[in-house]
Amino acid sequence: MPKPGQALPKSEVTRQLLLDAAIEEIVVSGPDKVSFTAIAKRAGMSTGALYARYENSDELVIDIWVERALPGITDFARAVITASVGSGEELEGHRKKISHKLDNADATLTVAVLIMIVSRRNEALLEVVNPTCDVVMRELQAQLPVICAALAHYFGILLLIRGAGLGGLHWAGAVGVLSDAIKTSVENPVDVPVTNVQIPTSVLAIIDEFENVMFRSVCDVIGRVGVENATIARIARMAQVNPATVYTHYENKDDLLIQTLSNVLESAYQDDSVLYEGGARVDSLAQFAISMFRNRSTKEYAPVAQLRLELLCASGNHDDLRTVMNDFYEKRGESDLIFAGIEKEKINEELLPYVLLYRAFIYGVFVLSSKDFISSDDKFAPILIQNLMKLLGRTIPTVVKE
Repeated sequence: MPKPGQALPKSEVTRQLLLDAAIEEIVVSGPDKVSFTAIAKRAGMSTGALYARYENSDELVIDIWVERALPGITDFARAVITASVGSGEELEGHRKKISHKLDNADATLTVAVLIMIVSRRNEALLEVVNPTCDVVMRELQAQLPVICAALAHYFGILLLIRGAGLGGLHWAGAVGVLSDAIKTSVENPVDVPVTNVQIPTSVLAIIDEFENVMFRSVCDVIGRVGVENATIARIARMAQVNPATVYTHYENKDDLLIQTLSNVLESAYQDDSVLYEGGARVDSLAQFAISMFRNRSTKEYAPVAQLRLELLCASGNHDDLRTVMNDFYEKRGESDLIFAGIEKEKINEELLPYVLLYRAFIYGVFVLSSKDFISSDDKFAPILIQNLMKLLGRTIPTVVKE
């Protein structure tokens, strides 16, 4: 490595420019569509500049992970720690740093989370991502035991910004609330006495028999190979039906994906109603969120969790899927305000970041649970959730009045 102030060799300058272009391209097109041609065009170079350095797209993504993504996660996590347990100007400076990265949908952090997702089903990436990530996360946990639950919120936010078209929001207030909740959780790490409400974990009750079969097949195939590599033929083979039969129900693969996403989100809405209404209703948003965390991070729910995660990942470069996601989370935000006893006709940009804090959390949990960094019996996550909900309960009404 050159000394500080020393010019980089031309070959290294080229490599860094290619990494910049690759990160931008992955944010736009997705981690399963890494095109050397598109990256070279974005960088203003020939594809030869890429092939001279990387045998294939996996080698390029590994370089991004080692050179940019993992250091980006490490730096961000340290900012989260200082923003929570630091003091004075240092604390405020790191809170601003976190807010800036969320406000601008930081490309490197977004790509880091996307790589963590696809590495679960890509052996070449898995061999590098898992052990290196494990070392970093264990070191971070030694500094702040609640760090995984904290990062889950931010990872989920980055995914929703990209996948549900929720960019353009200002996160400073929400970052402050979450940072204060982390601080309280560290200073008062008590057990959380909360009733765990059992939430249904199946979407099958809301769809007919054929959709039931197709859902199971889509869930299995996409969970193993991702949305981009899931074909109608492959899904039909798993469902043991003729592909022609699939086309009598769905116009094309996109139509099937949109219907699957709609079913999964409708199921989430129905599950919420178990908590919102009737005899099983919980008494607070804290119990609601903790119950959701515990039910959604079980091994039984893992196939559906991976499907939801893959669909959210794919919606970042699929307009129709993104629209479905966007509509759902805006409506969920409005329902959450009503449940909290806050009268607001329509959720706005000032309120949305606060509501998305714990709605996004579950997607971050899906990412981290696949790496065994967080699980349904995690003792730190419920503490953070409870403290976060208490602070949100005091903060949101103030924002509404403003």
